[in-house]
Amino acid sequence: MPEKLQKVVLLAMPVKDKSVSYFKVEFYAFDEGLFPSKMSGGDDDLVLVSGTDAGPCPFVAKHTSLLDHCHRFAAFMANKSRMYYAGGVNSNCRTCHQDFPDRATRENNGQRSVFCMDTATGSEWTRLPLMTYGRWVPQLHVLDGALYAIGGMKEEQSAFMEVLPENEDEWITLPDPPCPVKRDYHNLTAVPVVVDEKPEDSYFLFVLLPKLDVFYTYTPKSNSWAVLDSSSIPGLVPHTFAFDSRFVYLYTDIKANAHKLVWHNIRLGQYHEVDLLMEGMIPPSAPFPEDVGVCEIALFHVGGNEFGLLWVDACDMGKGSDGYWCCRFTFDYKRALAGLKCCSLLWYSRCIGPKRPIRAVLAVDVPDHSTKGGHYHEGHYVSTPKQVLERRDGAEMSEREARSKQ
Repeated sequence: MPEKLQKVVLLAMPVKDKSVSYFKVEFYAFDEGLFPSKMSGGDDDLVLVSGTDAGPCPFVAKHTSLLDHCHRFAAFMANKSRMYYAGGVNSNCRTCHQDFPDRATRENNGQRSVFCMDTATGSEWTRLPLMTYGRWVPQLHVLDGALYAIGGMKEEQSAFMEVLPENEDEWITLPDPPCPVKRDYHNLTAVPVVVDEKPEDSYFLFVLLPKLDVFYTYTPKSNSWAVLDSSSIPGLVPHTFAFDSRFVYLYTDIKANAHKLVWHNIRLGQYHEVDLLMEGMIPPSAPFPEDVGVCEIALFHVGGNEFGLLWVDACDMGKGSDGYWCCRFTFDYKRALAGLKCCSLLWYSRCIGPKRPIRAVLAVDVPDHSTKGGHYHEGHYVSTPKQVLERRDGAEMSEREARSKQ
């Protein structure tokens, strides 16, 4: 019988390391059910307090998994029980030297490496086949079981998109879009649109930045691009989730001084805005980001009509920490269309945690090992590539020492 899974919200955070890679990546969970009851922890622990204010039930989160080398400008993505990590650059990473033997090429083009961890089968990060081209912060998406890497190229001859079909060991390059593409930046942003009735007809919707009124579609089934006529959709990027003809996304209304959630039916031209503060989705004390870097809000899709928000207050909270607010809620499309209250808060929490230079919020399925208040068994969820690398590096050192004595 398959093990029961539950959805968990994770943050990727780099941690200084003494290895040759200099940084490793740790993943911290924000769901209350993961944390053991503990009144205090070390300086590196993520202390989570249940409720709006500091109350009688503090929790300490342990990282659920770690990746023992960190790439700058890498991309993270989660789909069901799998987490993916691809691209970026780290010239000191021995694990990824095979991407490009030449150091200068590796730094200019980005890494070709792709890693995956499936929480349903274990905690080990495994290498997937190398991408055809090195990429900086590629957009990663899974559609109908295939993994897509989009954008982030540095060379003119690089393909804009490539795909790794399910159970295959080689990436396939795809046709370029019918519009100019900036090779080093993401001026064409992808939103996967899953057609529930016919998954094989699912496609990607692309919006051309900064215009926001020019749309393209790419359909894997026909391997073709098409232009889509549509009126401007404000704030479609970066946090957008599509369901057939419906889109849910987050944007900041500067004029109204508000963060808004938008439901948009692109076929019918209907949309409805929700003020997150009025709906109770963000705390009243949350500052509005008039200055860049003061705070930010990330929207993530948990599944079905359930979503979540992670609000980060970048003001100094002491000991190099940020303040966090995490909530999960349901969104009723029909009530939104009727202009009624459409958000129902399911769970929320405030906490203080490490600063977050890696901006990756992941909603991933993990085995439901424990009841509320328990925590994951660290021996299962902390991966061990570091020990593997140490053994390998130790063997290489012994071999070099032996040769030097000859």
